[in-house]
Amino acid sequence: MKSLVESLSALNSSVSFGQKGYKSAIDARLNAFKNKEDSVQKLLIQIRAAIESQYGKKSTEAILIGRIIKRLRTINVRKTNADPSTEEGDKTVRRYERSYASMTYFFNDIVSTMEKFESYDSSNERVKLQSLKETTLKIGIFNSEVAKKIQELKAAIDHRKLQFDELGSRIQRIKAYVKGKYGTNSKEFALIKSM
Repeated sequence: MKSLVESLSALNSSVSFGQKGYKSAIDARLNAFKNKEDSVQKLLIQIRAAIESQYGKKSTEAILIGRIIKRLRTINVRKTNADPSTEEGDKTVRRYERSYASMTYFFNDIVSTMEKFESYDSSNERVKLQSLKETTLKIGIFNSEVAKKIQELKAAIDHRKLQFDELGSRIQRIKAYVKGKYGTNSKEFALIKSM
């Protein structure tokens, strides 16, 4: 019983560590998509400007990229404080994950569309094709890291729940043993019956 209680204490620390890792991963991803100066949202302005400066504002290339950017901007990404271990929190987290996945898809679509443009080149290092490809890899890594942290946190929470269920079961067996050995009116049973 003592070792079970000690392992539960360690599991509580593990869950707490998992929650910190998850929150850190979602903060890093939000920064990559929205908050930082080199985020995807801020990069869109430079991409559009580079395309318009090279091909013209009414060019086919500018119209194609403009449509994708417009769809990408309709996606609202923000930080969620939802706990993925609860049913409601899990629904919220899944909804946000779909938003980030959609945003990643549209950004990748921008890059792959730009690759097909004839002789695209920019003097801005941030919107050169190689730099944009690296950005797609980075945001993919951020998405993967968040997904990994969600799974680790859920696994830790599920394992802790199983252990607490085991603790409850053992307590019930101990109470039954004391009740059977000393009786329901004994002071031994009175000490543990409210557990």
